[in-house]
Amino acid sequence: MGAVGVGKTTILRAYLEKTDKLKTKIIYLFDSNISYHNLLRHIFGELGIFQDADDVCQMVNQLHKFLISEYREGKNIILLIDEAQNMPPDTLENLRMLSNLETATEKLIQIVFSAQPEFEKTLNLYELKQLKQRIAVKAVIRPLNREEGLLYITHRLKKASDKEQIIFTTSALREIIRYSEGIPRVINVICDNCLISAFGYGKKK
Repeated sequence: MGAVGVGKTTILRAYLEKTDKLKTKIIYLFDSNISYHNLLRHIFGELGIFQDADDVCQMVNQLHKFLISEYREGKNIILLIDEAQNMPPDTLENLRMLSNLETATEKLIQIVFSAQPEFEKTLNLYELKQLKQRIAVKAVIRPLNREEGLLYITHRLKKASDKEQIIFTTSALREIIRYSEGIPRVINVICDNCLISAFGYGKKK
């Protein structure tokens, strides 16, 4: 969970790139404003399951059988829901049906929510009390502090060029971190604009 621009989606994509595709199947949902029925259809499509029926209960039963088969083969199934704060409460409530799919010791499908802080208010709704109780791990991505912001800018510059050179003055870096409030996306925009302006004026820093 984190504010707009702190890098939630970037972290998810980095995780996806490093995942062992042979052992883990990941269902990535980037448009969370979706009904539970359409969510199930999306899951079926991502997993390559041919629907025997279009009834929700029958689909859940069919998915359960598929997940058990995958579990026996040692495979993990993960549902990643990006921008989860946009998911309708009805859909979230019905996600409990998926979280109930388990063996005696393990969940058959892991559900990961990536959301903005307002998602916490949604989870506090009375009808979502049981879903909130099922969330085992919660992490918050906070804005970068001054030191982290400086390291972030330095890292991005090194990735862009193999030459060691001073592009931003110390005072400029200080202002970038202050104005951006430590939000990586805002830092990127400010630095890009500074570089474009410097190029236009023929300045090297």
